[in-house]
Amino acid sequence: MRTLLDVFAPWLERRWRQRLRRRLRKFAGALGAARDADVFLTATLPALQLAHSTIDWEATRAAAELRQTEMYGNAAQALFDARHARLVRRIKRAFGIGAKGSPNLRRARALKPGRGASATGPKALARRAVRQLRRHCDSLFPEVGQMATLSPEQLHRLRVRIKAARYATDMLSPWLRKSVCTRYLATLRTAQDLLGEVHDLGVARQHCDTWPVLPSQREVIGHWLDSRMANLTQTAAQAVHQLPSPDALRRAIRQR
Repeated sequence: MRTLLDVFAPWLERRWRQRLRRRLRKFAGALGAARDADVFLTATLPALQLAHSTIDWEATRAAAELRQTEMYGNAAQALFDARHARLVRRIKRAFGIGAKGSPNLRRARALKPGRGASATGPKALARRAVRQLRRHCDSLFPEVGQMATLSPEQLHRLRVRIKAARYATDMLSPWLRKSVCTRYLATLRTAQDLLGEVHDLGVARQHCDTWPVLPSQREVIGHWLDSRMANLTQTAAQAVHQLPSPDALRRAIRQR
């Protein structure tokens, strides 16, 4: 949804677009925390148990399950409280969606009124697609080639840009030559998945100091998490070497 708001921004009233983005950001935060709790219990903790089987993990698992329950509660509240209901109604009003799910463009409050074929027609969409593809491509370089040297904060920001580039490119793929688009999207997906694992391990690293384990065990766990994050980052850095160069991507963009 946020990608749609970004790609089609010229056709949306600014006030509506900003309001929807704020609401979606708050909603995504609650779901993201629940997702992090899930990943820790189903992926990170089992990997830690396998790597360090001599450590008693039961108390850590119990604490993680309590946190998961809390995050589930927050996500459920975000899904079912009055604010979410208002968000759904606001989206429907914004795009003129009636009670039966059928759109009525004349009632779409978020859409800008037409200003002639040159501003709203296929050529305008093509120009927007070209600009968006170029912008997302440029946002990846040069950091994507320096991934192994980036700090955790820089890696997180790069992961967000990779995700945005992937979703926008997937949406605008008709304006990118298939021979380039297929490899570009596959590489972005691989890098996003690997950096997502790095993020999940980083979340575990942040909470490691609160786990009910011995100090000596915590040091061993921290070293394992750091090593695993470094290895995954290196793998992601190797994967992005498959990305086409910025010049190759620009040449592959169809202008109409």
